[in-house]
Amino acid sequence: MGNPARDGITKKYRTSTTSATQRDLGKALQRRSRRENRGAAERADWSSASPEIVLGAIVAVTNEGAALRFGYTRDGAAYAIGVLDGDNKVTEYVRESEDVNQYLRDLTQDFNEPLGSEDLAAEL
Repeated sequence: MGNPARDGITKKYRTSTTSATQRDLGKALQRRSRRENRGAAERADWSSASPEIVLGAIVAVTNEGAALRFGYTRDGAAYAIGVLDGDNKVTEYVRESEDVNQYLRDLTQDFNEPLGSEDLAAEL
């Protein structure tokens, strides 16, 4: 026959490999299902944003020496707004169901505030 100790190890290895493969397959199916479900969401559309508000955000950010990047997530269900400031790169995601105009107003306000004004306001 065979070596009982070796046969046990081989059987155990095959079982764990099979279950790992099944887990990987299950995870892949879950990811696919999530992608398909996200695809059913409304798509973000920059043409729905107010041109004046977008311009205000561009002016506020670039006046501080930073840059803005506008795009979409891979599935198109959210706006991707990147702020590039030297070595700092941040991308925020605003879902289509959220108010992108309000997000841009807040971004504009953040860049228009003098540095330290939050601390000054807190002291008053």
